Amino acid sequence: MSYWTLAVLLLSTAAPAAALNLRSVSIKGVDGALLNNLNARLDVLRIPPERELTEAMLAYHLRRLPQQVSAALEPFGYYDASVEIDSRRDGVQVSLQLQVHRGEPVRVTARTIDLLGPGAQEEALKSLLNRFRPKIGEILSHSRYEASKARIQRGLLEHGYFRARRERTRVEVTRATRSAVVDVAWITGPRHLFGPTRFSGSQLREGLLAPLLPYSEGEPYDQAELLRLHRALVELDYFGLIDIQPDLRVAGSASEGRAADTDEDDEADEADETGIADGVPVAPIIVTLSPAKRTRYSAGLSFGTDSGASLSVGLDRRWVNDRGHKFKVDAEAGQRRTQIGVQYRIPAFEWLPGWWTSGLSWRDEEIGDGNSEIGTFSVVRSVRWRDNQISAELNLQSERFQRVDAQRLVDRDSILVYPALRLDRVEADDLLYPSRGYSVSAYVRAGSKVLASDVDFVQAGISGKWIRGFGENYRVLLRAELAGSWVDDFERLPPSLRNYAGGDRSVRGYGYRELGPIDALGDAVGARHLAVTSVELERRIAEQWAVATFADVGNAFDGADDSAAVGIGLGLRWRSPVGPVRIDLARGLDDPDRGVRLHINIGPEL
Repeated sequence: MSYWTLAVLLLSTAAPAAALNLRSVSIKGVDGALLNNLNARLDVLRIPPERELTEAMLAYHLRRLPQQVSAALEPFGYYDASVEIDSRRDGVQVSLQLQVHRGEPVRVTARTIDLLGPGAQEEALKSLLNRFRPKIGEILSHSRYEASKARIQRGLLEHGYFRARRERTRVEVTRATRSAVVDVAWITGPRHLFGPTRFSGSQLREGLLAPLLPYSEGEPYDQAELLRLHRALVELDYFGLIDIQPDLRVAGSASEGRAADTDEDDEADEADETGIADGVPVAPIIVTLSPAKRTRYSAGLSFGTDSGASLSVGLDRRWVNDRGHKFKVDAEAGQRRTQIGVQYRIPAFEWLPGWWTSGLSWRDEEIGDGNSEIGTFSVVRSVRWRDNQISAELNLQSERFQRVDAQRLVDRDSILVYPALRLDRVEADDLLYPSRGYSVSAYVRAGSKVLASDVDFVQAGISGKWIRGFGENYRVLLRAELAGSWVDDFERLPPSLRNYAGGDRSVRGYGYRELGPIDALGDAVGARHLAVTSVELERRIAEQWAVATFADVGNAFDGADDSAAVGIGLGLRWRSPVGPVRIDLARGLDDPDRGVRLHINIGPEL
């Protein structure tokens, strides 16, 4: 062989191989969370298509695939996973098809979940043990296992077992039998008691907030009580910042001050930052507050097919003095109603925490073809009891009503003095857009000539709404309202206390307060009683949009022989930035010639 021939052969064998590009990688055999974890764990999926690979680099990644697939599926209980790799080439373009075989999963065949120590018999903690997953026979899911451990640890802290620690944490997997044994135990330690509560940063005088505490010093610690306290402070609307924490750095013992027997005891006590080991530990509560902006101004525009357009302004003085008094002024000017109101509120936290509220208001309202001018002075004692808002009222009301009846002007004045009792309750997973929730309102009020009223009357009413979501996109909305009046002279009962039906929040397909007994001109004059019910089905069609179909039935009536009006229709729902917007097209069924009516309403559903 000549020298030149040998040189050519050496150069040809030393020339680099053509660079490869990984064009695509497809995975079959798994989906859902397993596929998502594979997408996150496989290195080949992070190689850009434009990156050049050598044969050695590609081979390196392919060798790592079985181990990476196994590691990605083990957290889901699949310890025997495998993968078939189909590598296809089109010139320098490489496509990989991965067929993943999960294999049989590992299942829990035995488990021991224990609580040791003083909290072992705590019912709330025992229920957490019963909910521990995975159970015997279930696939060994690492995420369920870790979530269950975290839930128990969180439950221990929420119930005041601040010294709790895990005694054992063991999961033993036998691949040959595809079985797992779970063994976990906690030592609870003693349960802390509520210590003294200290408020800091409040603009209010010392001691004003103390009656709001839902717990007493010396009671067993329960974080749910701190959440109740937080909610109570939020509802006061005094503070911009509310932070409530147990202060474990200085938590002591109910037996603090005793003489130490040995130096070892002293050292043990000093080493325990949450109290003396053989005593009853207590956790002081620190409530850190920061004042909200003292004066809040508001202004807004609103529109409803019932109320028309209106402009409202308001001033809210969150606290007038260090005793927590509040002052509020609201005014509204609209197409059908103009009103102004002033309120002064005094906290009453010592017994049945709530408020004393005195209010003065004036309202001019269009009712049918008439007009009602109402002035009211009221004194209200309100309380919050077991998530119910309860108020007892005493009202002094002067009302002047004018309307045209059979081409003559009716002009009447009335003076009413009447007490009232009201209850309101709202439960919802989301107050603006609930998928599960309900609201109930009930009232009773009575006036008597003995109390200087112009008429003897008793009235009662109850209304409720119920919302329940099902599937991913559906909700059912039910609504009902009942009211009744018992009056010695109904003609002297002012329009503001009569019952009406029809409109956006009543029987759709009919005008606002259109239904009920009518006068000679065909205008509704109000009735003694009211009964309305509604059923609505809503389907979400986009993130912020839904459509609805509904049927409303009801009427305002004086006697049992009055018939109910029925309205049916379709609606569009928009989850706007300012709250739910409802646009409905409805038709009343009592008259074939009755047209379709538009209803627009903005505001919370409960």
